[in-house]
Amino acid sequence: MIGSANGWVYQSDSFEVDPLMIRQFLGFLFGVLLILLIQRCSYEMLKMISIPVYLVSIGLLIAVLFFGTGAEEGDTVHRWLPISSYISLQPSEIAKIAQILLFATLFDFLHRRTDRLLLLILLLAIAAVPLFLVYKEPDLSTTIVLFALTAACFYAAGVPGYYILILVLILSIGGFLVYRDAVSDLPRFLNPYQTERILAWLYPEDYALTTAYQSVQSRAAIGSGGLWGKGLFHSSHLVPIPTTDFIFGIIGEELGFAGGVFMIFLYLFLCVRILLIGSRCQDTFGKIICSGVAIMICFQ
Repeated sequence: MIGSANGWVYQSDSFEVDPLMIRQFLGFLFGVLLILLIQRCSYEMLKMISIPVYLVSIGLLIAVLFFGTGAEEGDTVHRWLPISSYISLQPSEIAKIAQILLFATLFDFLHRRTDRLLLLILLLAIAAVPLFLVYKEPDLSTTIVLFALTAACFYAAGVPGYYILILVLILSIGGFLVYRDAVSDLPRFLNPYQTERILAWLYPEDYALTTAYQSVQSRAAIGSGGLWGKGLFHSSHLVPIPTTDFIFGIIGEELGFAGGVFMIFLYLFLCVRILLIGSRCQDTFGKIICSGVAIMICFQ
């Protein structure tokens, strides 16, 4: 789908593979190697590396504020650390995994003391560090994901329900403040680009030629696919930048409603499978890792 979105079509007389496809394929191979490596190790070893991984993630989040770049030249956001001219690192993605591993380790150590308020406040303070650093990049969406991960880890650890409700209440109040800030004349918490993105999401027709253009065109592409789609490599190029997180627009156009539902089903199957594995874990550590990873995928 990435190759199709980027305009690559196989022709028998000239075989040229798109560079983006090569990068994705190398990432796929690297992922498979990691799977094979991790399968040969006891997942207990993750306890030993959880705190170092958390500290490294914090260091990278601090570094990206000073040396990071945006998606395009001239961007005022700092989300990627350039490693070479072809490779960059997004520390906030590492922070998600680090957050899950750290809470799995800490709650496993605390075991049955998950109802002690002072300990929970301390854990929330630990969680607040990456949340604050990611928010300062600024990256509001990943900040919300990290908060959801924290709530999921608390729930999986068996923290009393009223504490979870407090976390949900805090998230709800935060969501309301973000909304109110976006629709007010004088934003206080949000950057101008964040305000415009939220407004474009709420009122896409008013931003159809500017901020919401990509989103509106993506929906048009999905709708044009009908039930079975136009066929692989038969995109009409409605989506301006299709190889990003708007890749679903190409899936819907080329594979139709059926292909889109099948793709969503694969993600659902993956998340349910992870949660079922977590439900059978005998220790808190395993339960939290499974719950955190499943929520990370689902919530995003």
